[in-house]
Amino acid sequence: MRLIGLAIALALTLGLTRAPIVAEAQQARKVWRIGVLAPKEGSALAIVTEQHASGLLPLPDAMFNSHRASIIAFAAAEKLVLVASEESWVRDGALMWYGVGSRDHYRHAAAYVDKILKGTKPADLPVEEPTTFRLVINQRTATTLGLIIPPTLRIRADQVIQ
Repeated sequence: MRLIGLAIALALTLGLTRAPIVAEAQQARKVWRIGVLAPKEGSALAIVTEQHASGLLPLPDAMFNSHRASIIAFAAAEKLVLVASEESWVRDGALMWYGVGSRDHYRHAAAYVDKILKGTKPADLPVEEPTTFRLVINQRTATTLGLIIPPTLRIRADQVIQ
C-alpha cells in the first residue's frame, strides 16, 4: 500500500493539486507516526524513504528545530511535502504552516502574567483559546514540488513567500 503522509492529506484538504498525489490519495491514505527519541534524524528519515512517504509533518519540538536545516534539505531532495509546525520553517523551505503565531502567544502570556502580578488568582483566570490563525505558504517550494496552489487559497494566506 502506497503511503500518503499527513502533509499530503492536509495539502489535498486545502485544495493543492498534483496529479500523481491525487491518484495516490484516492487509492489509500495512511499516516505513519515515526517516534524519534534521540537526535539521530538519519534513521527516522531512512524510514520515511523506505515507506515511500509523500510528506512530513515534524512536531514542534526543540530536537526537530535543531535539525531543521537537514530535515528541510531531506524533504527537498526527496520531493516531499513538508508542512511545518512553526512559521519560521516556511521561510527556510517548508511548503506551508497554519497556526497561531508565537508573538500572539507571548503577548497573551504577558497579559496573564500582568493580571497575576496585580493580584488575580490564576484559578480565577479564564481559559482562552486562540482566535487568530495564520497561513503562510512558500510558493517557491510549491513550484519546485510541482504543486498548483489555487488562487483562492493564495488569497486566504496571510503571507505567500515568492
